[in-house]
Amino acid sequence: MNRKQLYKCIKSLLPKKSGIIVIHSSIPHLVSSNENILWDLGYTFKLLSEEGWTIVLPSFTFSFCKEGNFDLVNSASEVGILSDFCFKNVDGFVRTKHPIYSFVSIGKLSNKLNSANTIKAFGKNTIFEIFEKNNATIMMLGCGWEYNTFFHHFEEIHKVPYRYNKVFSGRIIENKKVKNIKSTMFVRDSNINAINDFSEVILKLKKNRLIQTQSDFKLPIESCQAKDIAYFCNNNLK
Repeated sequence: MNRKQLYKCIKSLLPKKSGIIVIHSSIPHLVSSNENILWDLGYTFKLLSEEGWTIVLPSFTFSFCKEGNFDLVNSASEVGILSDFCFKNVDGFVRTKHPIYSFVSIGKLSNKLNSANTIKAFGKNTIFEIFEKNNATIMMLGCGWEYNTFFHHFEEIHKVPYRYNKVFSGRIIENKKVKNIKSTMFVRDSNINAINDFSEVILKLKKNRLIQTQSDFKLPIESCQAKDIAYFCNNNLK
């Protein structure tokens, strides 16, 4: 599959009106061997951004919770290679400042995403609320829906009893300047040993044909609208 075909494939999973696309990915599970796939995806994201889309890629750094250091430029993503590649090689990508749940993005709403507070990970006034309010397209690129971090946003909103707020402190390095930072995350209670199971929500989305699928890869590319995910998460968690 060449880059033009890849662009058409991803475009077919998007709504007609441009907006935010949040893409979770696993490149090894997407294609068997294609040394150009990262460049082809970078080309696709650049093209979509020029059409008015804002592309958002997770660049999470869970090591901050233990080590207490986050370098906005040099801290590598711990959830796949795509965000690091785009941040370093595709002009226009910028990174948000949350020390644990940072994203890299390109497009007209990037400044808005960068304005989200870094005090909390999920819930009100966070980047995940921006995804919800703007009805972002959530896309799984070679990985399953269990990796959709957006689910945790609704756990925070509903204050589920198997999680609690924990403060993590450390340093953020930006433009060679170091400052102290604290961020609260709604973490799983290890004493309860709860195991997340999102399958009921995923099943309802598929049953109602709200997940779009493109199957020309090792694992399919799928997409769903944030408002539909929010509807079933909120109903289930109530």
